[in-house]
Amino acid sequence: MLEKRLTAKGRATRSRIVEGAAEVIQEAGVPSATLEDVMARTRTSKSQLFH
Repeated sequence: MLEKRLTAKGRATRSRIVEGAAEVIQEAGVPSATLEDVMARTRTSKSQLFH
């Protein structure tokens, strides 16, 4: 039910984070992927990642 509470912008940000994180993991591998890499790839803040 969380999806219903998200705005269109929120859904787009979530999608960008998930897709970007997948790309970082695919390129760097799980042990080497960092939140900073995901933040840079997705142009998001750490608080957005944790939200």
